Amino acid sequence: MTRPIPKLDLDALKAIHASTHPLHTGMDFTLLTPPMKMSWEVVKDDLRLGRTSCIQIASPRYGKTEASRHVAARLAEEFPTAFVLWFDAQYYRETLPSDKRFFGDLLVSAGHSLAAAHEAERRKSRLIEYLWTSATELAGQRVILIIDEIQEMKPAHWRWLRDVWNALKRRGIKTQVVGFGQMQVLTVKNALKVAGEEGLISRFLSHVIVFQGLTTVEDFEEVGAAFDAELQHPVNSGLSYTQFRLPRAFSQGFRLRDQGSAVHTAFAQATPTGDLNVGMEWAMLAYRAYLMEAEDGDPPQHVDDRAWRTAVETARYTESLSFATQ
Repeated sequence: MTRPIPKLDLDALKAIHASTHPLHTGMDFTLLTPPMKMSWEVVKDDLRLGRTSCIQIASPRYGKTEASRHVAARLAEEFPTAFVLWFDAQYYRETLPSDKRFFGDLLVSAGHSLAAAHEAERRKSRLIEYLWTSATELAGQRVILIIDEIQEMKPAHWRWLRDVWNALKRRGIKTQVVGFGQMQVLTVKNALKVAGEEGLISRFLSHVIVFQGLTTVEDFEEVGAAFDAELQHPVNSGLSYTQFRLPRAFSQGFRLRDQGSAVHTAFAQATPTGDLNVGMEWAMLAYRAYLMEAEDGDPPQHVDDRAWRTAVETARYTESLSFATQ
């Protein structure tokens, strides 16, 4: 629940905290976005259906890593008897596959005290034993492995993961994989098909879906509402980002939520072809640019479309489309 806005001198409060405010410093800030909520719903449904895997892919900077961590946190709430392990595969981008390293990295992610000891087979045995023990201690029979940057997994990594999957199955434990990665996952899937590895595809890569960005007016309204209430500095102060930057306008009813249609239009006009699908990187940059350039005062009687077009240009959204797949 959002705390009431404190009755403080806003000018004095801004003077104290302006130098550390994320809008001024350029530091990142995180909010629960519509794509993250949708991602969680997909994962939740797949796990309840019993799918072995669910892989969500998108171009870079769409908020996949944040979504993966949100999913990990929600899993602990919704599936308390499942052992959840979050794993980052990005470091396999330019390295030759090594089973010793792979099993060791999984042990490190699990916080195992002996992750660096012994050779590959001992590490694999230790990993299997640890996952089995962790699942049974929770009075459950399930391990959920969340893999970020999953496009970096090579065919050998999938084969080693299959060994773990099979070993746990023999001991009565169901393993499910939730992956987040870039579009190259489709290339990996095709390579496995050419290599005759249909078993790996059916087990781990049969359900590959696109992780969406912001697409609708409602999406932008929800993000704007977060700036109006959820995002606060200082944290839990009750002073939202919108009020911090535009206190007079805010006091007279100005809300970024009401700007949703204008933001959507500005991004749509900057998208030359295809359906609108805005990554969170550029959405956040546009909102930041708008707030930093807006002049405080009486709330406008109409939406300033030009200001949002300028904010989208400042975010360099159009440039991002050269490598983003819509």
